[in-house]
Amino acid sequence: MIVIGEENAVGWSTKVAIVGSGPSALSLSFILNGNIPYYDPVPYGPHPDESLHYCLLNYTAGNDLGKSLLDAVADEHIISYMESSYESFFSDQTLPVNLLIDALSASDESSFMNCHSKECRIKWVHESAKYVPHIVIGSSPRPGGQWGSYEFDSKDQLSLSYAEMLSLPGYSFSQYYMDTYGTTPADFYRPPRHQVADYYAMYPGKVGISENIVSNTLVTCVDRASHTGSFVISMRQCEGAVHKQCLLAADKVVLATGVYESPLESLKSASPKGINENNGTNTTDLTDVNSNGEYGRHDKTFYNLTNALVHNNSTSNSNSNSNSFDKHHFSFTIVPPLSTPPSEGARASQNKTCLIIGTGVSAAEAVNNSIALGYSVIHIYKWYDEKGSPCVFRRYPKELYPDYCKVFRMMKQRKVAGLYEGLPNAQILDISPDGMVEIKLEDGSTVCRTVSSVRACTGRTGSLSYLCNPVLDRSIESTIRTMPITKKTLRDKYIDKNDQSLCVGENVYAIGSLCGDTVVRFMLGASFSVAGELVDSSSAKSVGS
Repeated sequence: MIVIGEENAVGWSTKVAIVGSGPSALSLSFILNGNIPYYDPVPYGPHPDESLHYCLLNYTAGNDLGKSLLDAVADEHIISYMESSYESFFSDQTLPVNLLIDALSASDESSFMNCHSKECRIKWVHESAKYVPHIVIGSSPRPGGQWGSYEFDSKDQLSLSYAEMLSLPGYSFSQYYMDTYGTTPADFYRPPRHQVADYYAMYPGKVGISENIVSNTLVTCVDRASHTGSFVISMRQCEGAVHKQCLLAADKVVLATGVYESPLESLKSASPKGINENNGTNTTDLTDVNSNGEYGRHDKTFYNLTNALVHNNSTSNSNSNSNSFDKHHFSFTIVPPLSTPPSEGARASQNKTCLIIGTGVSAAEAVNNSIALGYSVIHIYKWYDEKGSPCVFRRYPKELYPDYCKVFRMMKQRKVAGLYEGLPNAQILDISPDGMVEIKLEDGSTVCRTVSSVRACTGRTGSLSYLCNPVLDRSIESTIRTMPITKKTLRDKYIDKNDQSLCVGENVYAIGSLCGDTVVRFMLGASFSVAGELVDSSSAKSVGS
């Protein structure tokens, strides 16, 4: 581990501080270490898209103009072409620069089948003169961001992406798998999350960037230094039981903390006054979360969690006398799940029914896993997105994601005898410690169901609370420090799809899911864009010095 200076003293300085150590931060560090990407049509021939191929001919290794893909991502003609000609089934808002790098990483969706079928057309050339001094600061125990610290609901919970969709430049997931297991992964292999975490933890050592990584270090404040415009970064570094406050000086800052760092944080204040009569508090107590991310050992926690979910989903309709459902008022968001064990009374019964709350991938995983374990499932979910369209799974190709498409069919059918009951746009009105749940349906009627367990797959958020006002005032409203950060927060207000610099303030950049794209394969382009800005500015300083 890098030890940064003496306590409460600026003992270390660098040109670029990257806050966060997830996949986008690691790929950016790989580039800043002097690894420069070029378009390479030689091994597999020109890109199948002839127009894109001709656009990129000036960005091959050894070209007369000395340009790389770090320049191509700022080419307005190329970016405009990508925006008009390409799209992702994961999202219709994917940044064009992310679409570009994805298109060069693999020819099409089926090319991600394995490492041999990808036909990657990116060539990496090490150019030591383009090294940019930097430090990647991660709060997790090992590199990988949330992959390195996330307490998985199950050790073998599968990732959304296939193996090669998770690969970073210089050392692929398939290489990690071969090094670890002595063979290549199967075609269309969806690795368990713990394997992905191990891959990202191993990555820095394999590509030679370990010296730039700081783990177990929490950034508590990013502030502008007086008169200079550079930054002073306050951190708390943990070495076993010892916590040390330390400071870092940097010329530029890259925000890479993502939008998945805090599970269900909004539920701490979601419950109204008087809801918890057992302990007299006015807010939901989520402090009884153990190291596995599970709620429980106390019936009151089971009761409080579900009441928080009830009022989080229903307060916007609480003053309405209409039984009609407004799809825009159903507000929960979906990312990795938390688990709530049943109360003692519910566990003692023979009932094996799981209540699953959520609309996204983790909820679908919970549905499939629960049915496989012999549970019947009651599923409460949001059927419409913010544009009034059905849920996200409508876009998923059934050939690539048959499990999710199976859940989507059940969500459309609403009921599968003995296995599944779907309750779209429903609201939980009450739940008792013995597992009796009162549910308000979309048409305004109420039903009761008895469950033995609850799976709340209802969201994680990020935070930019570590940014001080002088950092924010130049471009970003200061209230952003106190609000939960989602993939839309910076994207909607501060990131122009056509401005590939991804600059959100003076010498402040954003990458990763903060830019709105949450799948690893669609994050890499942002790292290319920011790297282009940082390498160019560093080279300009070197020439002028």
